[in-house]
Amino acid sequence: MAQNVLPDKQDALLILAEDAADGLAAHGVAVGVLQNTEARVRADRTALVNAEADYAASKTAKKAAVAAQTVQDSNDKAYLGNARKVLAARYGEEWTEDWAVTGFPNQSTAVPSTMPERLALAEKLAAYFTANPTHENAPLGVTAANAQTRFTALSDARTAVNEAIKVKNEKRKARDAAERQLRRRMRALIEELTGLLPLDDPLWFAFGLVPPAGEDTPDQPTALVLVAGPAGSGIVYADWADAPRAASYRVEIQIVGTDPDFRFYESVGESESSISGLTIGATVRVRIIAVNNDNDESPPSDVVQIVVP
Repeated sequence: MAQNVLPDKQDALLILAEDAADGLAAHGVAVGVLQNTEARVRADRTALVNAEADYAASKTAKKAAVAAQTVQDSNDKAYLGNARKVLAARYGEEWTEDWAVTGFPNQSTAVPSTMPERLALAEKLAAYFTANPTHENAPLGVTAANAQTRFTALSDARTAVNEAIKVKNEKRKARDAAERQLRRRMRALIEELTGLLPLDDPLWFAFGLVPPAGEDTPDQPTALVLVAGPAGSGIVYADWADAPRAASYRVEIQIVGTDPDFRFYESVGESESSISGLTIGATVRVRIIAVNNDNDESPPSDVVQIVVP
């Protein structure tokens, strides 16, 4: 009996939802679908597509914010290094109680090793040089104003990173909620169709599903592509299209002139494999077999071969 289990991967779920929406557009009214209509399936699908796009954008924004923070921290470290030189000329290279007034932490004259301590030191140096303007060194940029600038810039950059992290987490939660909703919608559609269609009706295929009374055998994997790894690596990368109803894939290889037939290489959950440990210069043939949760197997994919780099 076919179970019409929803795919684990989001991309495959979106494809199934698109197929279901197309089927509902063509046959939903005739079949009598009332609850899980084309409009509702498309609305939930669109919500997930948009939520995923928002989440991806938030990850990009967080990466940019972290990069900007790194720049500001680097500028802060440069300022603190110059300030240390100026102060060392006055108070000596080694820590003494005279250094305490400058704000350098941990009874050390070294630039602090952590960002929070560097940030705090910039603020303290702004206060120190404000109180002691004759200790500034304008040619080196060691002034109260520059200390305050470095503090403000790094503080703002850290705030931007924290905000970006918050937004990313919010967008991830929204994406996850949208995916859960689409999954609920698709399960509800399957249940509704179960009450409207005979379990062996071929019309199930129009919705991207299989007749529950039919076979649950996965489709044959297609679009297998092999890509050579780096020269001298003995690695070949395999990629293929997701097969409907596949829970995993069996990768089989044959070394031309060595293996009399195909042999098992590995089982993977995703539609890709990194085949390593191959003899450089040999010709390897690869095929993929899809397997469902009951260990039913698809026919093998078309065979593709490549010379091992």
